[in-house]
Amino acid sequence: MPFPLDEDNAFRAAMELYANGIFAGISVAADVTTTTHSMLISAQEGLSAAAYTWNCSYSPSYQLPDELLASCFELLSFRDLIAATHVTRQWRTVAHNFPRLWANIYVTAATHDSKFRLLGVLLQRSRSSPVDVSLQRPGGSYDHYLPELATLVAEHMDHVRSLHWDSQYLEGLFVNTSAPVLRTLDMFPPQGDGMLPPDLFKGDAPNLRVLHLRAGFNLPTTCAALHNLRVFRGTLNQGTSCLRLFRLCPLLEELDLCNLYSPHQLPILPAPRSLQRLSLRAASPFTINYSNFLNGLLHKLRSVVIGRPHQYASFLNGLPQALGPITSISVESDIDPNDPIVVLHDKDGFERGISLASFAMSPAAQSMLADALERVDFLDVPLSRMKAVVTATDLPSLKHLRILDDSRGLYDFTDPSTFRVPSLSKLTWSTPQHDHIDSLTHIRRFVKHMLVRPRSEGQLLDELEIVYTPDDSTWREGVESHSLRDIARRVTVDTHWKDGSSYLRHDWTAGTQTNDPQS
Repeated sequence: MPFPLDEDNAFRAAMELYANGIFAGISVAADVTTTTHSMLISAQEGLSAAAYTWNCSYSPSYQLPDELLASCFELLSFRDLIAATHVTRQWRTVAHNFPRLWANIYVTAATHDSKFRLLGVLLQRSRSSPVDVSLQRPGGSYDHYLPELATLVAEHMDHVRSLHWDSQYLEGLFVNTSAPVLRTLDMFPPQGDGMLPPDLFKGDAPNLRVLHLRAGFNLPTTCAALHNLRVFRGTLNQGTSCLRLFRLCPLLEELDLCNLYSPHQLPILPAPRSLQRLSLRAASPFTINYSNFLNGLLHKLRSVVIGRPHQYASFLNGLPQALGPITSISVESDIDPNDPIVVLHDKDGFERGISLASFAMSPAAQSMLADALERVDFLDVPLSRMKAVVTATDLPSLKHLRILDDSRGLYDFTDPSTFRVPSLSKLTWSTPQHDHIDSLTHIRRFVKHMLVRPRSEGQLLDELEIVYTPDDSTWREGVESHSLRDIARRVTVDTHWKDGSSYLRHDWTAGTQTNDPQS
């Protein structure tokens, strides 16, 4: 039913008055909200200032100069450094303002993308400082993130000092960008034929010194980025592309090749005049005769390590004359658990490495090892190989014995075998990440029951050095609780954290400790 005209005007006026009242109330409420927000901000700033003043007065960490606090942060592992940025605002500010703290970036891949976003943040924090980047994928797959990862790393290649790239995805990463400060590259070759890109880093990697290719690779005809390379380590494909290696790397000093199937895979001689160290390992169960290749190099190399060299007895028989007097022996047990490498060093530092099984095939080499044991002043051997390698019971010249405790509790310390070491002054005991406390017991049993010292049975060593990689920081307490000071006058513990971020030496005798952030 329509309103009369007068009533309609009156209703409209009433509604306008009512609406204006509502709008006025909203305006007042907005002003109140703005005022309240401003008051809260002022109150928060006041409280923050008061808290900062109180912290500066009573908290020791706030009284430290930023440079000193940053130096403390350098002692932290990468994971702990991330945690430190969440402790206080001051710690976060200091950590973010010192790019050198982010010079070692270690990211383990997962199925989610949070860690890859973290990588971008960390690279930004490093700014233009030289940075070491390592991307690992021990468990999950992250292939769908690889293009994004490659782009992230490529954007910062101008200040990447070392790169471990655990993937065969290389598109755009190593081709479309230069690497002016890169010194170490550890990667998988590209998918498919494994051909290293000929235009690696656009040919601009003047400081590249170390290259490690972790899967079967092929070398291009030319590659300018390898011109200044000093160390080349790699696993070969069953091809012959390695033949041109010496031509591509004219300044090479160290060569380590694995997965050899044939001597025809070896690089074409002549070798660079700078080459000093050579390591060749055949593909199990094959064996290769390296004699022709080595005969032209033996006189100039300072180090030769051969894996599974069972077919060249003539080379082994000539080894004593080529090596000369031997002063130290070490055993590399991580090459092949069934056939470790024995490395012999002469008085000038030159060394020759031969597999332990090969000594049994060469009477001359076997005799050389036995004679050397009576003259060496340094012996480095895994505990599990001690009795197999050290066939002599009298080591009159031995001064430094280094043991890798790889026994996992299986070594028989009740064996009546003993080693007479009248000149021994230093024992280095290296223990892996497991059974640290058991290793302390092993040290005591080994020294007390297996090493025969002159004069009194309880004569102290000059130094006992323990090297270990901790899962946490509690193991050092076990050293003191085991009272190892009755074994040596000086007991030192070298701690190497698993991610390589820091190093700590604690001298139990002197009561001092040294921190070195360089692993």
